Amino acid sequence: MTLSNEERGFLERRIDSSIKEIKTTIVIARNEDNRKEWQIQNDGDFALGWALGTIFNDFAFYYSNIRQSKPNQEEMDEAIEIISKRVRELKEAIFKCG
Repeated sequence: MTLSNEERGFLERRIDSSIKEIKTTIVIARNEDNRKEWQIQNDGDFALGWALGTIFNDFAFYYSNIRQSKPNQEEMDEAIEIISKRVRELKEAIFKCG
């Protein structure tokens, strides 16, 4: 494992936050003006993409602040593995929004 316990912990907490924020993201996706402007066809797909993008972006920012460099491929692969194990939770949160 190349990520530290702190980095893994940050990533897990960020995923937790994204799960809690799904309702807000769905509201954004269902706003008619946003749907037209951003050409949103499926609010669930939009919410999942938004959540994953936010998780990756926040992790990369956190990582670069801690290590003063960008994550290498092995570190990104590890982050992707952690996130992939929890995608189902994100999808369940989206599903619960109806």
